[in-house]
Amino acid sequence: MIQSCPVAVLAAITLFSQMQSSQFVKPRQTVGTRVTLKQETDYPADGRVKLTVSPEKPETFALRIRVPRWSKDTMVTVNGRALDGVLPGTYLLLGTNWKPGDIVEIAFDFSLHFWAGEGECANKISVYRGPILYAYDARYADLDPDRLPALDWESARLENAPWNGAIEPWILATIKDKNGVSFPVCDLSSAGQTGNHYRSWLPAGDLSALPPELAKTADGVTGRTFRWQNRDH
Repeated sequence: MIQSCPVAVLAAITLFSQMQSSQFVKPRQTVGTRVTLKQETDYPADGRVKLTVSPEKPETFALRIRVPRWSKDTMVTVNGRALDGVLPGTYLLLGTNWKPGDIVEIAFDFSLHFWAGEGECANKISVYRGPILYAYDARYADLDPDRLPALDWESARLENAPWNGAIEPWILATIKDKNGVSFPVCDLSSAGQTGNHYRSWLPAGDLSALPPELAKTADGVTGRTFRWQNRDH
């Protein structure tokens, strides 16, 4: 997919979920230098993104990416050099001096994060990996959507799963915890494709009434330790 726009409009490149696995953007600076940006990624199914920045000649312009709020521990390198000051919910300046073939590599934090339900969804959680909300669809297992086993959210993990049948889901995985709970989940956009019942609020144990968001701590090791965080922060 090829797009053209002035660099003034492209002051920041934001990665949206609808982007293709390989995408070219060819903006032109006001001085007339064309810049080609090549993106290679499976985002948002995967958190790794590679950008190749290729101006027609060495050029000076600011290039930024948006770091999503949910990505607590994002790694960014430019030509192999790690950048400091990568903060969630901000725009990160990648650099201002560019030459053909410069490489930017980004690894977003794809640890699980959760929302705790309220009201009729009390004692349930919604499960996210990156920007993707996951759901149980009865198409993939014989479990009653209204009688799913309760997850231990602190030990919950996702393992990608294969699919060989018709009408392939975009993302299929198995959610598991330390207590042996295990059932398939898919991305919400694929849930209900064949008319089956599905649920995006999943039963969970040991939930406090407040506050409603569960977020990963900064240990960055196991990705399974979390803290409560208010929704409006």
